Amino acid sequence: MNRSGQWTFLHTNAHEIKESTLVMEKAFQEKRDEAESTSCITLRLTSSNLSNYFLSSTYLPTFVVAVIGYMTFFFPVNDFSDRFIVSLTGLLVEAAFFMQTSSSIPQTAYIKMIDIWFMFCIVYFFLLMTALLLINKCLVRNGRKIMHDQALGLSPSLAQ
Repeated sequence: MNRSGQWTFLHTNAHEIKESTLVMEKAFQEKRDEAESTSCITLRLTSSNLSNYFLSSTYLPTFVVAVIGYMTFFFPVNDFSDRFIVSLTGLLVEAAFFMQTSSSIPQTAYIKMIDIWFMFCIVYFFLLMTALLLINKCLVRNGRKIMHDQALGLSPSLAQ
């Protein structure tokens, strides 16, 4: 400590990263008099992250919902309403997960990996629903063409 009773910061070492634990050491220099006799104090802080918590409560459930959304491509092609409702429900579940998770973690000025994951999932479901709409539109258009050709008396082989 100097005469005013304050510590002077010297350096920080970050080492011993084992099992998701970061140990930091901070050393401070104590100034006592004009001759600057020094002494050091080492402060050891241990912090650990919650990676297993986020894997089990966020990443795994959202991945399962994304797989269920992909499985709508294996529903019967003519069953558009069920395919679209399942994918829309998946989008709503992803949005609910995003809102719940973003309210429970600290606010930061930068984008976190979990934010990127949720943005990916939301864009994925948007593209999935767009693909389902395009598939349905193509089926409806082809169905009208086939019905039109049948009304004119053309066989499917002649219509092509």
